[in-house]
Amino acid sequence: MTEQSGSATESDRTEPRDRPDHPPPLGVRARRMFVPDVIRTNLTVKLLLVLVAVWLVVAAVVTLGSVSFVDAAGENRVDAISEQSALESALVTSWVDAGVSQTRLASQHTRVPSSRDDMRTYLQSINESESVYAVYYADLESSRVITSTDSAVDDSELREVDAAWGDPLQTAAGGADDDFVAVASRSIGSYDRPTLPFVSRIGNTSRGLIVVRDATTLQRQLASGGDTRIVTAGGSPVFAPDSARVNTSTAAFDTAQRGIASGYTENGVIVQYTPVDGTDWIAVTTAPYGTPMVGSAVANWAITLIALLVSLIGTGLLVGRSITHPINRLTEDIDRLGVEDLTFDGWSYRDDEIGGAFAALRAKQRTLTSEFDETERIRREIETSRQELKRQNARLDQFASTLSHDLRNPLAIARGHTELLEMKLDATEYDEHLDKLGDAHERIDSIINDVLTLTREGESVEETESVKLEAIAREAWDNVDSGAATFEVAESRTIEVDPSRLQRALENLLRNSIDHVGEEATVTVGLTRDGFFVQDDGPGIPDEMMDTVFEYGHTTSDDGTGLGLSIVKTIAEAHGWTVWVDGTYEDGARFVFSEVFENEQVPFTETEFTWAGSLRSGPDDGVR
Repeated sequence: MTEQSGSATESDRTEPRDRPDHPPPLGVRARRMFVPDVIRTNLTVKLLLVLVAVWLVVAAVVTLGSVSFVDAAGENRVDAISEQSALESALVTSWVDAGVSQTRLASQHTRVPSSRDDMRTYLQSINESESVYAVYYADLESSRVITSTDSAVDDSELREVDAAWGDPLQTAAGGADDDFVAVASRSIGSYDRPTLPFVSRIGNTSRGLIVVRDATTLQRQLASGGDTRIVTAGGSPVFAPDSARVNTSTAAFDTAQRGIASGYTENGVIVQYTPVDGTDWIAVTTAPYGTPMVGSAVANWAITLIALLVSLIGTGLLVGRSITHPINRLTEDIDRLGVEDLTFDGWSYRDDEIGGAFAALRAKQRTLTSEFDETERIRREIETSRQELKRQNARLDQFASTLSHDLRNPLAIARGHTELLEMKLDATEYDEHLDKLGDAHERIDSIINDVLTLTREGESVEETESVKLEAIAREAWDNVDSGAATFEVAESRTIEVDPSRLQRALENLLRNSIDHVGEEATVTVGLTRDGFFVQDDGPGIPDEMMDTVFEYGHTTSDDGTGLGLSIVKTIAEAHGWTVWVDGTYEDGARFVFSEVFENEQVPFTETEFTWAGSLRSGPDDGVR
């Protein structure tokens, strides 16, 4: 996580502020030419200048009218403390949400280890994040550490490490949702810094992952804005268990426990209580109230308020256009980002912090697009591996029962006797029977060859060559009895393959199209975003056959072996590819080979193909 954050920050610094395909408008160029950089690139300076202008207007009105103004520092202080408390409450909420997401993601990627050292290595990879202090892999039912980043506590009772484990362990162990993450109500006291454990059950097992997050940075951020403490509903400090409890007997605290921010002022001190969303914690912020100075006349108040109103209207018009409008745009883009809509614009010609925020958003857009692409690829790999493991035993049993060393010998004897009968029997009344007998022998031989091919082509490709897709496709076409059919190569490029295996797969696909579309067929080979396709202009593949057509022996043809397209799939998987039927193609049948150019993928949102078909089987030999 730390490395990703660092990369994002670096990319934000180098993100261009102007569109690469459009020059900035004339007004933007004029502003950059005449407005000093210190004003143009610093939103704080802009706001300061606006505030100075407002102050000058108000001061002029007050001076000309010889009026006194009320120093409302105390009331403003209350509002500021309320806002500060709300911001720091949101900061804690974000920190907790980050911990929950981090723990959930780590738990979902956790697999049953083959050894304790393997699990410790995985836990240490999680612990590389600077926000994580320690990670434990534990049995939630027995509350015992199995292994952790600290080998000294292996096989220890979790309560021996710290009593703060109790509540989140029980909550996580009894959670019905595998994605549920329990959070401790207070910091672990046995460490030399403020920490908080997050506990998540691994799948539907009794095992759990405990991620202990370091709250030092959070504490420092809370301290930078003033005196703010995070306490439980009972008033106990969350991150400083040894410090004094908070007074819980006030009405304001009771209001905060009901989820409503509240506060009071007493003895010159402002106390603000703000609930922390998603927890039962409360952010308690305290600050001195200040000394108010009261004006002497109602008339002076009226003049002051009018001056302030006029100034604020002018300021609102100025700030509303230059700040509120881009912030609204930024908010809309962030909202779309929250629902995984990555098609937003995200550009701004501003040179200040708001422009930097847009640049950061574009960097996050690119990062999420890459992560989504990687997530979908990993999901396909997992599904492919699961299906392959399921089919492995069935494939071996089928091969052992179908093919034996003695199968070809009796077949050769049967062929010899058939040929002898053909020579001995001249009467035409036996020709039909002899022809059927010969066809049966040929079919047996074809099945033997296909089964042998299926077994041999399933071996992983160890050595590849760089070949042109068009060259190997046309060579395959030349080996197919195509008659008057038409063959086209729409696009081509160099690919790394076992040429003989790919040619065999293409021959099976091309022959399949000719057999079921006819000699009037047009067969096309072209490129996709990460591979290539073979398509024809026939009637296509019925939806009800999509899930079974790659299965062994599945065919609707009287003389087909049912193994042709199984061989295609086996060859594709031997290369580490995925072959599937594009169900969105409506002008015939389209077989897509994906993950061929895996390192050159573009974001999946930009492709015209859907990967959903990769989880379904493609067409079998003879199926339309």
